[in-house]
Amino acid sequence: DDAPIALRARVYARAAYVALECGLPGVARERALIAAPLAVSAALYDVAASTYSVLYNVAYEIDDDAVAALVYLQRLRDLAVKSGTLRLDLYALIGIYHLQAEAGNDAALFELEGEITAADKHDATSEIVDALVPARALQAAWSGRFSDALRLLRPTLDHQASAERRALRSEEH
Repeated sequence: DDAPIALRARVYARAAYVALECGLPGVARERALIAAPLAVSAALYDVAASTYSVLYNVAYEIDDDAVAALVYLQRLRDLAVKSGTLRLDLYALIGIYHLQAEAGNDAALFELEGEITAADKHDATSEIVDALVPARALQAAWSGRFSDALRLLRPTLDHQASAERRALRSEEH
């Protein structure tokens, strides 16, 4: 408790990430909720943004709470902009895109497409395109354009399929 705020923020942020990777989402959430306000108070916006990334992952992957996940991504995005960290901003933008695609929110997707196009991507262009494939395929499927969805997903099938799924598919043929 007597350590400098910046140090405590960094330690709690790292502890949150480690807890998440160790399969302890409750501990991850607890540590991230401590780290985020500490990091903001010390103007460590990149550290705060990374803690919101942990909170997003817990909300989306563990709690299945799309509303909380969207709130965390919006906060992550705000902090990424404050810190000037393009990669975190794009991470949040792509996450928001995925959530809106799952919700079938075409108006939000249209707006997000504009933001993605306008983003200064530097060397991240292919990463962004690859990251958006599942959301764009879902969007196409929601619109009944199944052949477009299949066309988008076909090049990624080997990467998406586990050995078990490939074996099952081989048995079917």
